Amino acid sequence: MQARCGKSQHGGRALDDERDRSRVVESAVQRVLEQEAHWRRRFPGKTDSVEESGANGAAATYSDPVKRPKKRRPSQGGRPSDLYGRRIFPKRVALPGNRNRPPTATDAPSQLTAPASPSAALLKHSKVVALDCEFVGVGDDRKRHALARVSIVDYFGAVLLDRYVRVDEPVTDFRTRYSGIRPHHLKSADAASFREVQAEVARWIDGRLLVGHELQNDLRVLLLSHPRRRTRDTARYRPLRARLGTSAARTPSLQRLAAEILGTHIQGGIPETDASLSGDAVDGYAIVQGTLGHDSVEDARAALELYKRFRKTWEEDVARGDPNGKRRVTTVLGPVSHKVADTS
Repeated sequence: MQARCGKSQHGGRALDDERDRSRVVESAVQRVLEQEAHWRRRFPGKTDSVEESGANGAAATYSDPVKRPKKRRPSQGGRPSDLYGRRIFPKRVALPGNRNRPPTATDAPSQLTAPASPSAALLKHSKVVALDCEFVGVGDDRKRHALARVSIVDYFGAVLLDRYVRVDEPVTDFRTRYSGIRPHHLKSADAASFREVQAEVARWIDGRLLVGHELQNDLRVLLLSHPRRRTRDTARYRPLRARLGTSAARTPSLQRLAAEILGTHIQGGIPETDASLSGDAVDGYAIVQGTLGHDSVEDARAALELYKRFRKTWEEDVARGDPNGKRRVTTVLGPVSHKVADTS
């Protein structure tokens, strides 16, 4: 009797253990199903299911939920960004001949020549532009100036703007020997109206350092103004005059400055001593008959090269409130040897 009770008691414990295991399995299966349902709602069609037999032989579905992707803040401009949305790679600038580096001072041409393919993108890195204009004469006395051509180059010598201008009133003097302007230039389809060119010039020089020779004349005809602190006029900087031995009352020509400081002959002229053709001597140089005279792009580059030669000292003078370099003439360049004209 006692043995029978012991056996019955042992069988009851085994049945309880079996029921406990069944409940554990069912609970685990239920949790898996709930988890799978959650991920199916979160990512439809993104779970991989595997069927196994349950405790009662029924098919139970187990899922391997896909890992949730880490949230990333949107990048700027379509480029990769880090956790805080900052750009990982710096923006590159397209340059002629090399697309993988920013422009440097060595990119500037040593001569007065333009890069192979001028790009307006360079203007973002050029806070300095050079301006030059050519004029024709209007009116009965031929003395009034009318704008005929405008050219702007950037710090690297690339042409940003070069336009001929239609003149509204009859031209009485094209001044071809000095301006290089001929009648067909002003009648071409590429010639623009004064207002169009004026707006383009204003857009290019706005907020930038403006370099040129006798800029007050160019800006006066353009009916524009530019802040004095952002103007660098090679005709007014005293150290340039002192280098030529020119008095303060006389403005040196750009042609002479380029020849004696840069060693470059511009404006269709050659030194008077080398002139073999007949022509009028202007400021020590012979204007050769048949040449085109001034070229506004060439003149703008020449003024720019002069500024670059004196840039460091010029900017120091501006910072000290001496934009024309009056106090630097004797301290930096030393005693000036004035040239004496040969009267023999």
